[in-house]
Amino acid sequence: QMQRMKRALFGTIKHLEQLPDQGLAANIGTPAGTTVLMMAAHDADKVALLLSRGAEVSALSDARHNALMVLANHVGSLAAMRLLLDKGASPEEPPAPAGSLKHHSPLLYAIWSGEVEKVALLLERGAKLPRRVSLLGGEFSVSPLELAIFQRDVPMVRALINRGAEVNELTEFGVSPL
Repeated sequence: QMQRMKRALFGTIKHLEQLPDQGLAANIGTPAGTTVLMMAAHDADKVALLLSRGAEVSALSDARHNALMVLANHVGSLAAMRLLLDKGASPEEPPAPAGSLKHHSPLLYAIWSGEVEKVALLLERGAKLPRRVSLLGGEFSVSPLELAIFQRDVPMVRALINRGAEVNELTEFGVSPL
């Protein structure tokens, strides 16, 4: 199975079209729950093919990631993001297990990607701009605006401010992110 899954990730659309005939189902996953859709999420043509064959858009890996989160961090994946959202992928963070300090969402990964268009699309489709997110297992928290500032991503900073990011909130060190 792993060889066939690698072909889904690294092969062409033609390779992916042949995989069901070779026993690779649209919702198969690795032992850690990474699905074929997650592996192919960066490629809109592959995403469309897998969705047409019944791939589950909300499947979660053991790390609590879904295909939308995976592609949100891939530069150039706006078309694939639209396909997943149109098929019902939630723009919100998947539910975390009780006591979990992991707070990752498609929106957070889109901010990291630096693609303002993805952030705008997720917000249009219902993602909520969180006040703060925990990073590094809860060691510290940052606002989405701070993430964009840390990356020196001026267009993203502007986009987040225009979408309601709190500009006067102090960091956990008591200073303004601006």
